[in-house]
Amino acid sequence: MTQSNCVLIVGGSIAVLAAALALKNSGRQVVILERDPKPPALPPLDAFDDWHRAGVPQFYHAHMLLARAQTIIRDDHPELLVALERAGVPMSGPDELQPWIELGLPAPAPGDTNLDYIVSRRATFEYVLRQHV
Repeated sequence: MTQSNCVLIVGGSIAVLAAALALKNSGRQVVILERDPKPPALPPLDAFDDWHRAGVPQFYHAHMLLARAQTIIRDDHPELLVALERAGVPMSGPDELQPWIELGLPAPAPGDTNLDYIVSRRATFEYVLRQHV
């Protein structure tokens, strides 16, 4: 592969991993340069307890990827969505939040998965995403 076909991405954040994901099928070699060591080999749900990222203070927070992120993953990277589901990361629907009634808005149509979102511990989501890219 020539240098013009190689992309170097510096950092290991979710945004960096999203950029690598976007380039995954581009035909380019993607190299991620990260200061933290690679995660240990473990089940994704154990990442929260057994993977330590000193450079990421929000590593132990819950993360919610809203509907647009979920539909991009679903439509463009279905294998990632399957990997997340296998790792125990749930899809949640708008009916679980119930803002529709409180705000006086019409409820989403039954079966409309375009409004689903992903809720996960960041450690688990990042672990699966890293394995994927």
